[in-house]
Amino acid sequence: MSENYEIRCIEQALVNDRNTKLAVALTCLLFGIWATLYNFKHNSWFLGIVGLTSIVTSIRLFINVFKNRKVNQMPLILLLNNQPTAIVWVYSIVTVRLPFGVQWVRKGTMYFKLDNGDDITIRLLESDIPNVAKYLNKRLPHATFGYTDEREQWYMANPLMLIRDDYEQ
Repeated sequence: MSENYEIRCIEQALVNDRNTKLAVALTCLLFGIWATLYNFKHNSWFLGIVGLTSIVTSIRLFINVFKNRKVNQMPLILLLNNQPTAIVWVYSIVTVRLPFGVQWVRKGTMYFKLDNGDDITIRLLESDIPNVAKYLNKRLPHATFGYTDEREQWYMANPLMLIRDDYEQ
């Protein structure tokens, strides 16, 4: 598989996340408007507070979504293109949904841990994780890959401890 495929997988995961946030923001806004209007009709102060809180939350989500509406301006893409050394640790976890004991969906979450203590996550298809991880291994030769409890402790102590010893700048 080509490098473009892996980049497209990452970009698609970011677009899916953005679209999910947009749907949540819209739902939250509609609920907030309903709750606020219901408050005026029935004088329920609790619903009024919930409605206004929901509206404010949805506006913040809309601002976040529109600030990162272009894939090439999303933080993960900017880091991969401009500051790859800021990513010090990458690992993924696959979750399996088993409603009523029947395997339904296998999704993976890939975690990008940064040198400043922040992290970025993306959700990928399980089948795409190995290809994306192989691409990232080439793109981020300084970063540590894979999860262990020991690495988690190192990261919590000092994220820079996860820069690989064999990496030369």
